[in-house]
Amino acid sequence: MAINPLLAPLGRVLLFGGYTAALALWLFSYVGHFFLSRSTEDTLSAWGFYPTPVLFLGILLYAVIPPRRKKVWAAGIALVVGILVLNFTWPLKAYSDRLYVQRHKAALDGLVAEIIAYERIRSMDYDYLPAVNGTFVLLPGQSAASAPHLRRVALATALARDSIDPAKFADFQHRLAELHFMAFWTDRGEVTIARSRGDGLLYRSSGTPLERGTPLGNNGRVVRVLAKNWYYAVW
Repeated sequence: MAINPLLAPLGRVLLFGGYTAALALWLFSYVGHFFLSRSTEDTLSAWGFYPTPVLFLGILLYAVIPPRRKKVWAAGIALVVGILVLNFTWPLKAYSDRLYVQRHKAALDGLVAEIIAYERIRSMDYDYLPAVNGTFVLLPGQSAASAPHLRRVALATALARDSIDPAKFADFQHRLAELHFMAFWTDRGEVTIARSRGDGLLYRSSGTPLERGTPLGNNGRVVRVLAKNWYYAVW
């Protein structure tokens, strides 16, 4: 019987503390995505996203079994906190994205300038299915068995075909990874640097400045202006 007085407050701390921590992890991974590596973002997002509804369900059960006014108020506060977190993600993410570009602008400008000047690499992707100029490639140490349905060639073959310097390819790959991106493609002076399969940064130095909501190719659109010549886009 002496254990019960200790278990009740400990259970509340674990329940409400876990709920708060899960929300914080998800918020951090979503808002600060550009500052995180893809693997870190995915891990934090999973730790935050999946436990949150389970923990909130536990809070609801705690509030109604048996029902007490204080417990119902605590559950209501937890619900309000969750709603506030969801409502504040948009402005916080906008601020975080602008801050990322401001802090890394020299590196980003230097990368896109070299991409445009080099010309031989129109697109490259080093994520799950690496590709160069539209051709899927096998990186050193990779096996074709990982994606047998795709026709892939050795990286050296694709680089030699397009007269690409292997050192330049490796340099671009390294700089993309340092900036937490996975791919880029360029078209008539515009460079898109992909963070994932559905979003990334767009660099556009000429023509009329783009505005929020401007449609892009592949059913994409500009989500927000981040800095001069830089935009956050989804597709």
